[in-house]
Amino acid sequence: MAKARPELVDYFASEFCQLGVVEVKHFFGGWQFRCGGKQFAAYIRDTLYFRVDAELRAALEARGSEPFWYDKQGKIVTVTGYQSAPDSALDDGDELLLWAARAIEVK
Repeated sequence: MAKARPELVDYFASEFCQLGVVEVKHFFGGWQFRCGGKQFAAYIRDTLYFRVDAELRAALEARGSEPFWYDKQGKIVTVTGYQSAPDSALDDGDELLLWAARAIEVK
């Protein structure tokens, strides 16, 4: 049975579609967002993460963002290529799109 998409995933997808054609696919227990064939965001464990480079990571960290992490056999593994969306962006569609647009540009 296919996993039902959470309402927030549908909301993010509808917002991100303003930036281009966006695909949403199941991804490691969560959902990935792709634009132009490239993943730029993921929704995992009730958190939206953006793909980042060093510059975008620093900008997001300044807004209270944290890196994606997971537990592997009792050890925390931090994935520095993804940072959480700032809380303020979750309440402001324009800000959400600004961060998403920057994430789409990450090489």
